[in-house]
Amino acid sequence: VVLVLDPDATPFSRIWCCFEEGVVTLAARGHLASYRRSRSGDGLFGRTALQELVARDGADGRRQPLMLDIATTHLSTGEAEMLTEGLTELEARKEQRLPGSGWSQKSRREASFPVGVVQSCLDIDVREASASEEVDKTRIL
Repeated sequence: VVLVLDPDATPFSRIWCCFEEGVVTLAARGHLASYRRSRSGDGLFGRTALQELVARDGADGRRQPLMLDIATTHLSTGEAEMLTEGLTELEARKEQRLPGSGWSQKSRREASFPVGVVQSCLDIDVREASASEEVDKTRIL
C-alpha cells in the first residue's frame, strides 16, 4: 500500500483513509490474527467480516501482510521521496551480498524525506477526520 502525502497530510483528514492505513498497520503487526472463519456457513458479519477481509499476517497459511510505504514530494524541487516499510529489491540484493549494506542504502535514501510531512502526520486526530456519510465515521470510530 502506498500512502501519498501532501505537506498537510490531507489523506488523514478523511476517515476512510485513516481506517485503511490503520488496518494495514494492525495486520502487519499481527493484531488482527485472531480472526475466525464462520463455521456455520452463514457468512460473516461485523468485526469478523473485517478480520476476514484484512487478515494478512502470514500465520496459518494466510497471505503475508501488506506493507505500508509513504511517498511525498519536496515543495521546492518537486523531487519524489519515499519511506518504505522494508528494503527495495535493489537494497535487498545488496543486503544479501553484504549484510548491512542494504539497510545502509535504505537509510541514505530515506534521509532526505521531508521531516515536516512526518511531523504533520504525528498531529493527526482521527476523531477529527471527515466522511461523506456520517454513518461511516461513526462505524469506523
